[in-house]
Amino acid sequence: MYTAALGAVTALFATVAGPAALNALPYFVAVWVFSQRRRIAMIAAATVVAVGVGAIQLLTDGPQRLWLTVAMFVATAAILAVRLAADSEDSMKAVRHELDLWRQREELARDVHDVLGHSLTAVHVKAQLVARLVDADPARAKDEAEQIVALTRTAIGEVRSTVDGLSAPQLATELAGARRVLADAGIRADVPGVEAAADVPEQAAALFAW
Repeated sequence: MYTAALGAVTALFATVAGPAALNALPYFVAVWVFSQRRRIAMIAAATVVAVGVGAIQLLTDGPQRLWLTVAMFVATAAILAVRLAADSEDSMKAVRHELDLWRQREELARDVHDVLGHSLTAVHVKAQLVARLVDADPARAKDEAEQIVALTRTAIGEVRSTVDGLSAPQLATELAGARRVLADAGIRADVPGVEAAADVPEQAAALFAW
């Protein structure tokens, strides 16, 4: 459609300007170069240039032939350069987008791994405790089993929060949880008190919480 409209305008211009209307040929190149895939665009540009040069040779002579030919090649080269630069920029944007996606996937995978690793370790310790208590102290074994259920429920919530990008573990909470799980398993550990978390810088607290 654009080519037909441009052809009609060029033909009308030729009735007034004669061979000078050949100056419109680079516009035909632009129409095809910026509306088609690169391979088709290059073939179309070469075709228009070939037809244009042939028309210039047939319809002009002397200095006009020279400057029309030079103008044709210069304008076409400029149009192709702009198209290639645009393609290069699009490729760079696509690469940057892919890198951002991979970075987000990697961060998400790491966060989910950290959440599950912490929660599954706690569940494993408590499961071992339940196995030891099931005959010796059934009541406590039942209580520990209920805590395992609560831990798994919390882990599911943390995973969901992580996937939603909302996971923000708190150092005080993690310290209290570690102390409780270790104590339930009969393991004596020197774990800092919850109040100590307030003295840890924010960035370090987030790291230590994980």
